[in-house]
Amino acid sequence: MATGLGRVANRVAWPAMPTLWLDVPQRVQLGEVGCGLYALGMAMDFWSAHQGGGGAQAAVALVSTMDATIGARDTARAHHPQPTTDERMLETSQALGLTGYGECYAAYHLMQLALHFGYGAKLHRDATLGTLLEVLESGRPAIVCIDIDTDTFECSDALGGQHTHFVVVGGYHRTADEEILEYLLLQQSGKRAPERTIWPTELFLRSWSGASWGGRYRRRRLPREVAARLRVEGGDGQLQAGRLLFDAEAPALDDVAAAALHAELASPAVGLLELAGEGRVRLAEGAELHHAHELRQLVLEVWPAG
Repeated sequence: MATGLGRVANRVAWPAMPTLWLDVPQRVQLGEVGCGLYALGMAMDFWSAHQGGGGAQAAVALVSTMDATIGARDTARAHHPQPTTDERMLETSQALGLTGYGECYAAYHLMQLALHFGYGAKLHRDATLGTLLEVLESGRPAIVCIDIDTDTFECSDALGGQHTHFVVVGGYHRTADEEILEYLLLQQSGKRAPERTIWPTELFLRSWSGASWGGRYRRRRLPREVAARLRVEGGDGQLQAGRLLFDAEAPALDDVAAAALHAELASPAVGLLELAGEGRVRLAEGAELHHAHELRQLVLEVWPAG
């Protein structure tokens, strides 16, 4: 359930003249594929529409084939403009070992994908509101991760990181005297999400900070690049009592070292992983992967490298 403040948020009228709005287009998220890919797609669409003359044209990629075959009812919001490549972000992310079915374990993975498609990209860790505003005022939309109520698509700080959602911050609004930053202006990809949402700054900051985010359990097999960067923290030397973590920028274990670690973590004495065949692993039932540090209070900015 979203907080009361969150429920007020979507009832606030969009400002007639926002202090800053970069006019980020919306994409509708289809099927199970993830919000992170669609957030990157919306940034691509922004640059396609706003890139000036000179230099290489910004690449525009669809997330999946579903985007190209969507029915007429949602065509206007499914993808805009026409893609410049036949390469699909979902398939590419799977081939790079970043995702299984579209889920995003780390903002760093979105940065890697942006670089793959020819964009410049910078990931700000432990970002502040000042960092976010600086990116926006440079004319670049900002991809961030917040926690939302998946029924209402309203921002929340009370869900413990169980419904994290990548969105694009495209602007903000100040009071008439410009003394107070009242709202942050977002574009979301959820199929039921309104086009453009407005959030009180206080609520956005509480959700974006991820202070209460905990570990998460997913039954599906871990992507290759996640499984190769697992470690256990704490537990006083007892693996079964520690927290299973994933660090996106840590050096990847080689196949032999990864197999040995996975076997140890999947042993009955530890019980954090299950072996899933073909060198793959999944979380053991009831185990949690802690990777909130790869999602919370980050800002990803991308721009056409050409």
